[in-house]
Amino acid sequence: GGEIESVVADVLDILRKTAEDARAGKIPLGKLLITKQLTRRPEDYPDPKGQPHVIVALRRRARGDGRDAMTQGSVVPFVICTQSADSIFSSSSPSSSPSPSSSSPSPSSSSPSPS
Repeated sequence: GGEIESVVADVLDILRKTAEDARAGKIPLGKLLITKQLTRRPEDYPDPKGQPHVIVALRRRARGDGRDAMTQGSVVPFVICTQSADSIFSSSSPSSSPSPSSSSPSPSSSSPSPS
């Protein structure tokens, strides 16, 4: 009984502190980076919604990011945000509160090599 509630309370405290540190810019972006490999060409996914790596690959292609071709087998780095990358990177204050109304993956500025 009480032991489970205590563990859950401890986990929630850790998550709250981590979120606070992230919002304050105390956690390097690289620590929040997620990578996922494309199993097909980005345009061949029937419904990219809910598949952040596909959305990021399509966005990178659309903006003409020539660092990589974003094809089948590409490893796509991204960070899940609660506001758009444009508003995050154009913000004058790193501690501005994110808007919880929308969630979009943001492409990372670095591309790790596949492992």
